[in-house]
Amino acid sequence: MFEKILFPIDFSDGTTGTLKYIKQLKECGTEEVVLLTSVEDNYLDAVADNPKLLKKVIEESIKEAKKNLEIVALELLNQGFKVKTKIAMGTIWHKILEEAQIENISLIILSFHGKNFFKRVLWRLVLNAVIKRSSQPVLIITNKTCCSNPDSSKLKILPNPNNILEIG
Repeated sequence: MFEKILFPIDFSDGTTGTLKYIKQLKECGTEEVVLLTSVEDNYLDAVADNPKLLKKVIEESIKEAKKNLEIVALELLNQGFKVKTKIAMGTIWHKILEEAQIENISLIILSFHGKNFFKRVLWRLVLNAVIKRSSQPVLIITNKTCCSNPDSSKLKILPNPNNILEIG
């Protein structure tokens, strides 16, 4: 059904908790996972006037992202998935939609999480942008679900034109 999924990940507890749901999709025919992370460009403005520092910050951010992606990719490879890893810079919702088209994704998985109010508000904006513009179905896994045991009985198909699925 969903052979190739896109999972944007920020390596927080919420997104790493979502991995247990992704692993269950193997039983449903999912063969490949594209992991996408973003090097946040909103803090880069602070060092934009110093090209050397900007380059160093970007290089360090990419190095850290690669390291974290490798850890998650290895976990998924051990579960029998094919895995691609990608690092994006720029507006994350735009990059999610762009990669979904480039990779011919059949499902986008987003986790809504966060203990920090500001991060929750920002992520809600990303969720809304992806949901409104995506031509692929979107599965949303909420923080109340990420930390519990995966249970397919919690799957909700929400009636809407964008084929949004929600767990939680």
